[in-house]
Amino acid sequence: TCCTGPRCWTLREGPRRAALDALLSLSDVVLMTEEEAAAMTDTADPHAAAQWVLQRPGAATQWAVVKAGAAGALV
Repeated sequence: TCCTGPRCWTLREGPRRAALDALLSLSDVVLMTEEEAAAMTDTADPHAAAQWVLQRPGAATQWAVVKAGAAGALV
């Protein structure tokens, strides 16, 4: 995977993953970096990661934003 930041690895399993899944189920808007998106979804493709967030079973998310640094963001 392309996850390089130390914080995004903590989202992958255990109680932090369970907390993330609970928050994703309640969130109208999800804002994440490319690294965080890759860690959550196991894909380096920002578009596919955003779709994964939007299409989760029971998802309340209406907007998924993947930040891409100086390149902008994918909404």
